[in-house]
Order: sequence, then C-alpha cells, then structure tokens
Amino acid sequence: MFKFRSKKTEETKPTEVFTLPEVVQHYVSKNDDVLDDDFTGIEIQIEKNKKVIEFLKEEKEEGFANESMIYTTERDKFEKTNKKLELQKSLIVRQIEANKKGYQKIDLSFLSMKKPSKGRLPYHPSFSTHKYNDKNKDFTCCRIDVGRYEIGIKDKNYISSYMVLKNLLKVFVTNVEEKNFRTSYHDDTLTYRPGYELPVKTDVRIETYFKGIIPRTTKQKIAEAKDLFTGCADCGIFLIKECPSWNEREITKDPLIVGVIGEKAYLIDHFDTSDLEEYIKKEFTE
Repeated sequence: MFKFRSKKTEETKPTEVFTLPEVVQHYVSKNDDVLDDDFTGIEIQIEKNKKVIEFLKEEKEEGFANESMIYTTERDKFEKTNKKLELQKSLIVRQIEANKKGYQKIDLSFLSMKKPSKGRLPYHPSFSTHKYNDKNKDFTCCRIDVGRYEIGIKDKNYISSYMVLKNLLKVFVTNVEEKNFRTSYHDDTLTYRPGYELPVKTDVRIETYFKGIIPRTTKQKIAEAKDLFTGCADCGIFLIKECPSWNEREITKDPLIVGVIGEKAYLIDHFDTSDLEEYIKKEFTE
C-alpha cells in the first residue's frame, strides 16, 4: 500500500517519499550493501587486469615477433574485459545513487504478461513500453513486428534497454538471450532471432502510442530524474501503460514512469493508476 508522507531535513525542502513496509526496508538496506560489495569487487578486478596489461606490454617489447602477437592478443582480451567492467562500475554507481535518493525498485517481470488477441497473433503483451525522448520531451511509439523466425523492435535508438526488452519479448519467446539480438544497418530496427519458428503464419505488426497529458508534477519528477537515468548505455526512462488492445489509438490511461539502470528498474512516478496497474505496483514494487 502506497502512502505519502513529508520528510524534512535541515538542508533540503520537504519532499514526498514512499513509505515502505518494514520487511521491504530491511531488504533495500541489504541490497545497498550488496551493491557496495559489487563495486569494490569490480574495482579490485580492474586494477588486477591493468597490472596484467602492463606486464604484457613489457613482455611484448622484449619478446620475439611470434611472442609479440600472442601478448597483443591476450592484452586485447584484458582491455575488452576492463571496458565491460568499467561500464558495470558506472551502472552500479548510478544504482547506489538511486537507492540514496529513495527511488523504489520495481520488478519488470510483469511486462511478460499477455492477453489473448483477436488478430493474427495468438496473444499480445498486456503492457507497452515507451522510452522518453529528451530531444522532443515526449515518449516514443511502441512498435513490434512478429515474423516466423524473428521479432523486430522499431526505434532501436530509443527502445534500447536490455532489461525492458528481455521482459517484453518473453510474451513471444520463452528464453531471451542478449546474443540473439541483431541491429539492422538499413533502418532503425532491432531484431531478435530465437532460433526456432514462432506461432505466426505471416508477418504481423502491432503498435501503440502514448495518448494523454502528463501532469506538471510528473514532468518535474522526470526532469529531476533525467541526469540519473539517461546519458549512459543500458539506461533510460520509460512510460509503461496497460494496453488492452494494440493498433488502436485509444486514450492512454494510468501509466507508470520507470527509470532503468542496467539490470535494475526504479519507480519514478505514477498517476491515475488502473486496477491492474495498482496490482502491479503492490506486487512488483519493493
């Protein structure tokens, strides 16, 4: 049950924050410790890899030609690993900051919920996801093309969070693996190839738009959250709404505003939530 209370400090103005059950509060606190441990572990591994890279550079300079090639190959592997670790570290820094700011975590597995479809698909997603476009200050169209052997997601530059895509595509695919995503060089489509035939006879496109007015207070919260949840790989702010039917321009009702950082998602705001979204908020939000 979500209730609001005012939290006053000497240095800041009163702000509205969520009151969490005691059990959940203990869980969140424990999760902060895990994040700190992960951050420390990654920093230690990065420093170890740097020493190995430096050693391989020195060995290359003193070795023969064939040995130099081996050292270069090994050095490249460690450098690529360090780049991935640096990205993970930057995401953890943001996640720790999100915890400090009091954002509630939300489990996005509800995006895999589905409903029977009257169209050529046997079912369609119960929810649609719309990524925030900072340039236009709006939310993008959610468009999915389902074929016999692949699923296409339009606007690859906008719908870019693996965490969101993974849960949304589970409507059509049992196990979603990052290695099966493909980027098109001809248009702005991101495709997923599961490696087996999907239950459709012809290609089907479903899409939906955000239709509605965002309250001023919600716009303010999005603006405040923008620096934390945008500007890095695998991050973003999303509007998530219940979608009773696709390919119809119905008025959007009761969306959630969610910020994503890597494998974690946080509730930024919500307004006029429907019964199903109220259930999602209670059941999936920590």
